[in-house]
Amino acid sequence: MILSFINNMKKYIELYLIILLIIFLHCKKDTTIRVNEVEKEHGSTITIKNFQRTAIDSKGNLLWKLNAEETYYFKKNDRSILYNIQVEQYENGKIKSKIKADKGEILKKENLIKAFGNIYMKSTDGKILEAEEIEMNTETNTLSSDKKVLIKSSGTVIRGVGLIADNSLNKYKILKPEGITSGGSNPLEK
Repeated sequence: MILSFINNMKKYIELYLIILLIIFLHCKKDTTIRVNEVEKEHGSTITIKNFQRTAIDSKGNLLWKLNAEETYYFKKNDRSILYNIQVEQYENGKIKSKIKADKGEILKKENLIKAFGNIYMKSTDGKILEAEEIEMNTETNTLSSDKKVLIKSSGTVIRGVGLIADNSLNKYKILKPEGITSGGSNPLEK
């Protein structure tokens, strides 16, 4: 009886070893290779093409949609760098402005979105902002810049350096105005 038990155990052990051998033979070494395209940002944790992101407030209202051709995410400091950006800002479910920029950065911990290069913003009421660099505070919904800016509103064009504004350009201040071309209503009265 003991010999019969030992023989049965040997068969089970042999069967178990054969199954393990088959499993090991079918396992392959991880050959995942990162696509080595020319990356604009080195050291990123994740690289995403055709990136999209939306922001919704606590009541479920859409605040903004962001699209970027390329995005590089850095997990260590919760930061994203984006290229060829388009942003739509919403109010009461309707688009209130559109923004385009060559490059941007999302700093989640600081509640900031920065944009760089050929920034063009147009509100639904016709105001236009052109800038070299701009920063949006996502908590206060304010825009700021310490670089050259240009605002067109109701036929008036104001050029200068530095900007503080709400994100819909209803209230804005050019810190160092360099020139005003007027026509239409005066945007400084608002």
